[in-house]
Amino acid sequence: MQPFDAELWKNPTAEYRGAPFWSWNTKITKDKLLRQLDCLAEMGMGGAHMHPRTGLDTPYLSEEFFDLVRACVDHCKDKGMLACLYDEDRWPSGAAGGLVSKASPEFRVQHLLITPYPYGKDPNPPVRLGMSKAVAERSEDGTLIARYDVSVRSDGTASYKRLENGDRPSGTGREWFCYAEYQPPCTWWNGGTYVDTLSKEALASFITMTHERYYQHFAKEFGNVVPSIFTDEPQFAKKEYLSVSHAIRDIFLPWTHDLPQTFKARYGTDLLDHLPELVWDMSDEPSLARYQYHDHVCDRFVEAFMDQLSDWCRSHGIALTGHLMQEPRLMTQTESLGEAMRGYRNLDVPGIDMLCDAREYNTAKQATSVARQNGVKGVMSEEYGVTNWTFDFKGHKASGDWQAALGVTFRVHHLTPVSMLGESKRDYPAAIGYQSPWYKEYKYIEDHFSRLNVALTRGKPVARVAVIHPVESFWLTYGPADRNGREQVWRDKAFKDLTDWFLLGLIDFDFVSESLFPEQTSLDDLTSNTLPVGHARYDVVVLANLRTIRSTTVARLQKFAAKGGKVIVTGGMPTLLDVRPAQIDLAATLVPFTQFDLITALEPYRDVRITRNGTDVKSLMYQLRRDGDERFLFVCDVARDDPIDTTVSVRGTYDVIVLDTLAGTEWKVDSSAQDGWTSFDWTFWSCGHVLVRLVPRRPSQAKGHHVRVQPAYEMGFNQLSQVTLERVSLSEPNVLLLDQASWKLGDDAQWQPETEVLRIDNLVRARLGLPLKDISLSQPWTRTPAEREPISTLHLRFAFESAVDLDDGSLAVERLESTTVRLDGREISSTRTGWFVDEDISVMRLGAISSGKHVLELDMPFGLLANVERVYLLGDFAVRLYGDVAIIDRLDLSLLRFGDYTRQGLPFYAGNVTYHCTFDVPLAQHIVLQTYQFAGPAVTATVDGRDKHNLSLPPHVADVGHVEAGRHTVDFTLYGNRENAFGALHMPKGETDYWGPNAWRGDQNYWQDEYDVKPMGITIRPVVRGEGMRKYVVTVRRRHDTH
Repeated sequence: MQPFDAELWKNPTAEYRGAPFWSWNTKITKDKLLRQLDCLAEMGMGGAHMHPRTGLDTPYLSEEFFDLVRACVDHCKDKGMLACLYDEDRWPSGAAGGLVSKASPEFRVQHLLITPYPYGKDPNPPVRLGMSKAVAERSEDGTLIARYDVSVRSDGTASYKRLENGDRPSGTGREWFCYAEYQPPCTWWNGGTYVDTLSKEALASFITMTHERYYQHFAKEFGNVVPSIFTDEPQFAKKEYLSVSHAIRDIFLPWTHDLPQTFKARYGTDLLDHLPELVWDMSDEPSLARYQYHDHVCDRFVEAFMDQLSDWCRSHGIALTGHLMQEPRLMTQTESLGEAMRGYRNLDVPGIDMLCDAREYNTAKQATSVARQNGVKGVMSEEYGVTNWTFDFKGHKASGDWQAALGVTFRVHHLTPVSMLGESKRDYPAAIGYQSPWYKEYKYIEDHFSRLNVALTRGKPVARVAVIHPVESFWLTYGPADRNGREQVWRDKAFKDLTDWFLLGLIDFDFVSESLFPEQTSLDDLTSNTLPVGHARYDVVVLANLRTIRSTTVARLQKFAAKGGKVIVTGGMPTLLDVRPAQIDLAATLVPFTQFDLITALEPYRDVRITRNGTDVKSLMYQLRRDGDERFLFVCDVARDDPIDTTVSVRGTYDVIVLDTLAGTEWKVDSSAQDGWTSFDWTFWSCGHVLVRLVPRRPSQAKGHHVRVQPAYEMGFNQLSQVTLERVSLSEPNVLLLDQASWKLGDDAQWQPETEVLRIDNLVRARLGLPLKDISLSQPWTRTPAEREPISTLHLRFAFESAVDLDDGSLAVERLESTTVRLDGREISSTRTGWFVDEDISVMRLGAISSGKHVLELDMPFGLLANVERVYLLGDFAVRLYGDVAIIDRLDLSLLRFGDYTRQGLPFYAGNVTYHCTFDVPLAQHIVLQTYQFAGPAVTATVDGRDKHNLSLPPHVADVGHVEAGRHTVDFTLYGNRENAFGALHMPKGETDYWGPNAWRGDQNYWQDEYDVKPMGITIRPVVRGEGMRKYVVTVRRRHDTH
């Protein structure tokens, strides 16, 4: 990596910018793709991941498909963008959209069924789940591999005997049957199944069908315009455990046909002789076979899937990135992966998945640790998924900032849809693309992160603390919950607590995987009191709450300690060596497992300290990097709370250059040096940050940087006036949402009662014998011409009322070309005049609408691929909303004021609102503008028609600079989202934070007829402030000071 380049930092190139998941979810056309790439470039993106997803109607991996990829690759090459590949049709990776299992049935995913019910005797026949995960289901398509006589004692422990042919169980035990089964076919995999991810042969077939095909078409572009290929959520059949030891039910575990053979070759024992130990506890002592099973299945998965893909990618000059399944907790990674860190070992860019604005610090730390130890400059994050339309710029920045502090340098935004047609609009919104009315302003956010990435890929990270990862001790607890559940919960909480204590205590660290440690660190490498782990170096190692530890780990720590290295044991010394009872001989400092004791013990290894009034601040995270004699320090707020005034101190003596990532400017901040530490004052606003370049303190080094302090907009500027609102303008027509209709099918004489449109879709499908429309249906590209044919006509009747005469109105509707439209019995020409929100939602003119009640009728062909969706009346009108009743009224924009505009006639409005204002300045002076409160994704202010400022982030201030005395204009634009037109408006507030497709479905228990319209608008009038102390000093809220 090249040294710091100020010009590159100001204007980062594509490799430092995000490349969102670009959802190919419809019948793809070249022109649409190229237009959308231009939009992504306008948003500040560096490229896109071409991601086949639900709705794809272009045959996957066909020549037509590759022609479209070629068009994108060529366009990206011309624009200096990156065309990133994705290796699957939907997810998880490995199945090639079901093609692998269809071509070779022996490569179907397998599981072990452990059951008290032999085939044909199950009293509860399974319900097919059709999930997008490798969740095992009883298929009765397998082979009986063993039987056992199992007796469970009153304390939950068990004894067992393997039954040979002809053996019968004892009178005190119960017979349990073990079947090696294939997963049943599923629509998610287009009638195939997931792949056997423990089989090298199966994954070789996947590579042949997918990766080799891409290479045939784009070999010349591999490693340049096509830099990487994304693998998504690989996993094995999810492990299960009994809730109580005496339970009589099916249990599933991952399996492959030759697992017993490779297990015996690895451990020297017959796995089938010990299978019950995977399910039941035999005593209070741990089961070696249980530990070995988890270890071996993890090895088989990593070798077959991750290593094989990595080897192929490296040999073909393309980087492998992606993320695994269920990484965050010890429990979840045990169930789906065995161990997350082992899976990252050969990824060129290890990755994570951060959904629902979660703060999974362990997820990030695991991936970052392997990246650092492998010498990789950072990790990838698939971020912002399932956050909904309401997620704002502050959320985008806050979520991205803490991930950047933990090492994320490659942002993959979830999600940019090619189309919002049908079910696609509910595919985990929001749409991070042209469909969102704020898309042209997103470069403000993306520039911030791309500048961060330039700085945070210089040099090497400074992390002096290593923590031995505890997942292998957790494996021992993976048994019945009545005996192990309490310990499982405690271990997961301790795992999270330790990471929170260290990170928020500003002690950066890396995890060390015991499975990777021997290859990363040979005994011959241990020659000093610094521990080398691959490319990383540590001064202290922490063992936290380990029950078992590998002998290979102990040998390295013993030599490290003998060379003067520091080892800290907290939560007690491990009592097992390789899962066998042992007295561990390790020179270590024993520390109680408390935040205070651990942070105190690690104080000598601290590099960054941040205080308020002398007390440690515990709501910030940082990353420190060493680049020769220089350092780069990034600190961010994670509390998203009130502002906090701090003193930031860093070990060493430096001049401190602030790199303002939002403005693209740099300046020297006033700092002091004492006792080998450099300190400067900084106020962190909610989701605030600071990035500084630390240059060795020499007088000549500071040339060109004016020394100053952080602007004090609160105390340093006094209010001059409020702005005067002159008028308001809208960027789009207003909207009347119509989602309730009566309906009939074909030649029915009687109309069915009015209900919500997605419920109508379900009712019609049930009547016609069609599968319900959800995200897991087989892809349109797999459907035959006969399956595509409509089988009936659906008639919809929407009723609405207008209190005024309207000169003109329009209708937004999907599939307009095949829809007949009538208003009050009069057929209207279905001529497309434009589109609304998405190019696939057509607009047609309705003409004049008189006052009174009206009926809008739509006739549409209905078949397997049909969609029943909301329609929208568009025009220059207001809407009065009364719970679940909406009435059109006259729109008088002169009456709109600051405040919630959904209560001012715009409840379903989905565009931007601009408040055209003026303000007077009595004397020429430096001024700032501030919006105290607003509801919406983003706000900008354009002063005197030329200077545009973004006020989306706290403290929501536009530093206008020097202005002349007199009257000035300012246009405040509140950028909207699509929530109040396209959101899950019938979901009761607070019931979910998981905005997947089912949140919109009325057949769930979570439903209200009333519309849950979200507030929108600049809710308090902005103010103008000039330099000077405030006349009346009011105590300003600050984050809690523990003193």
